[in-house]
Amino acid sequence: MFPPSKLGEYTVTQDIAEGTFGKVKMAIHTITGHKVAMKYISKAVIQREKTKTRVRREFEYMRTLRHPHIIKLYEVISTPTDIIFVLEYAGGELFNYIVTHGRMSEQRARRFFQQIIHGIEYSHRLKIVHRDLKPENVLLDDDLNVKIADFGLSNEISDGDFLTTSCGSPNYAAPEVIRGGVYAGPEIDVWSSGVILYVMLCGRLPFEDDDVQVLFQKITQGTFHLPSSLGHDARDLITQMLAVDPVKCITIQKILEHPFYKTDLPRYLQPLPPPPRTCPRRAQLARRARAAARLRDHRGAGPHRGGRRRAARGPHGGRHEGGQAVARSARGELHSSLRIVVRG
Repeated sequence: MFPPSKLGEYTVTQDIAEGTFGKVKMAIHTITGHKVAMKYISKAVIQREKTKTRVRREFEYMRTLRHPHIIKLYEVISTPTDIIFVLEYAGGELFNYIVTHGRMSEQRARRFFQQIIHGIEYSHRLKIVHRDLKPENVLLDDDLNVKIADFGLSNEISDGDFLTTSCGSPNYAAPEVIRGGVYAGPEIDVWSSGVILYVMLCGRLPFEDDDVQVLFQKITQGTFHLPSSLGHDARDLITQMLAVDPVKCITIQKILEHPFYKTDLPRYLQPLPPPPRTCPRRAQLARRARAAARLRDHRGAGPHRGGRRRAARGPHGGRHEGGQAVARSARGELHSSLRIVVRG
């Protein structure tokens, strides 16, 4: 603990973690009381470690990602010594939850797993692969909802392109990453998610050894034990997710259709139903009606017709009447969009 300090609109209250490039601190917005996490990235360290690209990449990806189960980036503050990511606060960690509670029931593990997969499927749709999924990077909020964090090792994927960088944590790394081979990207997130599911259900790692070389051998051979207590659907899904051959590894889309994932799936995670089919004749009549309405509006809108002028919308949603912007209230809209603040 340390005495609270001010940083712009925030009161920084305490350290909560130690990162690769600096500390993570908890802060409170002085007006709203909103709790946030501040990830400090030392400018001196990233210059020395030549990791500017990694920090820039994490910023770009987190600015893009907006999902209920991915940590949100609210704003970035630059000081003479640090770059500070102001992030959504989540006080828990899946790793600590597993250490405290041990192996979980299928119902509890399934809930965490559904949220992880939904977040990863969303990031993959945006061509972003995480590449370092592990319980330490799966945070939990006060309601035990998943918040996937730390996109520092993420990369962008393109159709037909392959990645070669070996990254991630050894116990959760896919065989193709261990071998240093090429990989498309999404399949290594599937593998890591499979390891996480195994850990949640079994209370231990599927691949572990004190000797790193032996550990790598176990991973590349795909040798692991499934307890007989696991249900059929859980066993089947883990086996498909931890397939050594990436071609045989189950895809995210197939996971979304798997019975283990679909059981007790909350409505907000369910795919939207397809739009209702419209009769071609009815659609044609509707288009004609809209065109006729536009024509009537055009004929009736003379340059000097009486009546009150409708207020125009400004670029930020405010209204302009007589040249004066009527700004929307900012109360309750903290962090509605990302901003970058430079402090001397």
